[in-house]
Amino acid sequence: MTIYFSLSSSHHSPLPVATVTLNPKSKSISHHHHSPPKSNPNPKSQSTTHHHHHQQQRRCPPTTHHHHQQQRRGGGRNSSVAAAEGTAAASRELPTTTSPTPPPGDIRRKSQLYIHIRKKREKDPAYQLILPMASKFGLAGGIPERRVRPIWDAVDSRQFKNALKLSTALLSKYPNSPYALALKALILERMGKNEEALSVCLNAKEILCTNDSNVFVDDLTLSTLQIVFQRLDHLELATSCYEYACTKYPNNLELMMGLFSCYVRDISFVKQQQIAIKMYKIAGEERFLLWAVCSIQLQVCCGNGGGKLFQLAEGLLKKHIASHGLHEPEALSVYISLLEQQCKYSDALEILYGKLGSLMMIEVDKLRLQGRLLARAGDYIAAADVFEKVLVLCPDDWECFLQYLGCLLEDGSIFIKDTDPIHPLKSTECKNFQISEELFDSRMSQAADFVRKLMVEANDNSARCPYLAYLEIERRKLLFGKGDADKVVEDLMQYFIRFGHLACFTSDVERFLEALDYNKKSEFLKKLVKGCEGNVSGPTKELGQSITVFKIQNSIGDLFALPVNDLEDIAVGMTEMFCKNLPLSKELDVQESMHGEELLSLACNVLVQFEFSSTCIPCYLHKALAENDAANTLMS
Repeated sequence: MTIYFSLSSSHHSPLPVATVTLNPKSKSISHHHHSPPKSNPNPKSQSTTHHHHHQQQRRCPPTTHHHHQQQRRGGGRNSSVAAAEGTAAASRELPTTTSPTPPPGDIRRKSQLYIHIRKKREKDPAYQLILPMASKFGLAGGIPERRVRPIWDAVDSRQFKNALKLSTALLSKYPNSPYALALKALILERMGKNEEALSVCLNAKEILCTNDSNVFVDDLTLSTLQIVFQRLDHLELATSCYEYACTKYPNNLELMMGLFSCYVRDISFVKQQQIAIKMYKIAGEERFLLWAVCSIQLQVCCGNGGGKLFQLAEGLLKKHIASHGLHEPEALSVYISLLEQQCKYSDALEILYGKLGSLMMIEVDKLRLQGRLLARAGDYIAAADVFEKVLVLCPDDWECFLQYLGCLLEDGSIFIKDTDPIHPLKSTECKNFQISEELFDSRMSQAADFVRKLMVEANDNSARCPYLAYLEIERRKLLFGKGDADKVVEDLMQYFIRFGHLACFTSDVERFLEALDYNKKSEFLKKLVKGCEGNVSGPTKELGQSITVFKIQNSIGDLFALPVNDLEDIAVGMTEMFCKNLPLSKELDVQESMHGEELLSLACNVLVQFEFSSTCIPCYLHKALAENDAANTLMS
């Protein structure tokens, strides 16, 4: 997200533009400045400077253009000729709208006018929204950028000793600069000197939090300190620095966004909400309101506030929509999720069908949301029709098929998110006997017909969902008391023949194996072994199917029933199989996973299991460690 603060006024010469950038993934905030557009006599130099600026925008503002630096240093014949040629080329390509260079007297008068405008603007309350460093263009944390860049270059190239030397020299020239201290602390932390880094950071914090007007406070300094404090596990100190800066500059959006990020890292939902609402009141931007609403939702998820907080969030959104509307799909998603949390499904559907629903441009996503809202509202028939449309568009959407089947069986448990990660609701426990047998048979027949139609229309041999759908229908019949376990085993074998070489096979069929008793599981395992023996589908697929058999054997628990000698033979056989198939990985890229590398982890798993079932614990554990070392050596 980027905010642009322009310092230009009316027709006078343009001033710099400050830019604030918020990275939502790393929750870090950076800032930089852009000079106003100028005619560059050397296009090549301009593109080089632009590329170099993007590499450095995280750490400091960009420099002025290289050709300007050459002119100040005197340049040379080659640079002068190149500049002249670039000027000639530019004049041929672009309309000649630039005026000739003004005499020195005009430049002096314009500079005086620039200073007068800046001083007048600084007295304007609106100017307080601008970054503190915006008036000091070309500075990084109050220090000339050319003195800071070599330090960052050394840090980027991991030359920390050289970076520390340069940082010490910088501190000798700027001993009371919080940014220079923060840079040194960052380097010390990278060198592993955490205590020294913390001491330097605390010194920078002490200087930063003084009332000295000469102390330069900007987000570049604060974000550098925040990085070090976070790596040293002292986030509260970084938060206090941002809180002081926001007190000193109460309407500075960039500093407030930095403080918001600190509260996010501290998991302070209430303070997140407060600072987000404050930013919204200052700027009136949609994103700040959404930050506040999400902070309210997080508070409720943690058991604080409940209905009153939801009403507050809904009121804020309604007021904003009435005056400004919504402009982003994410805003619509947040609004609907807020209504959904309050069980206002009809209101959410009305919004989705209305003008705001046009914000959701992807039709499939809109249909998924519509189906979920209809199901939560209890209209299962309409929801099933919507999910059918989704499956026609996306035939490999497994979650959508489960929701479709849940609607046919009038089972809304699939739409309730499990909030207990320690004791999740198992799929085999989802039994719904609220519908009659006749209706159950009719709905299962309807689902089977739709799946067959889906397989004919899809024509995609790589889509696993339609084949898993048959298994799920048989599993539901088995749970309802009207299924056939032999039919489930047969369908599992058909799925193995088609997809048994994939690494995801075991996780795919795990839910179906849970519905079978031990005898049927053992029968399925025997059929798998027999199916692998007669397989002639190629070495890679044969290897994948062999690995699948080992995984199923381990998943069923059949390994624990075998004698110790047999288990040792299995572990040795896995390792030999891996070594035998090493040539299959010869053409792979170094970053790709090797064919059969799971065999080594499976062999280690077998040996480690002996640790809990054998008297020779050290022997098997050492074998597992040796097996792991061998695996790392082979794969490197």
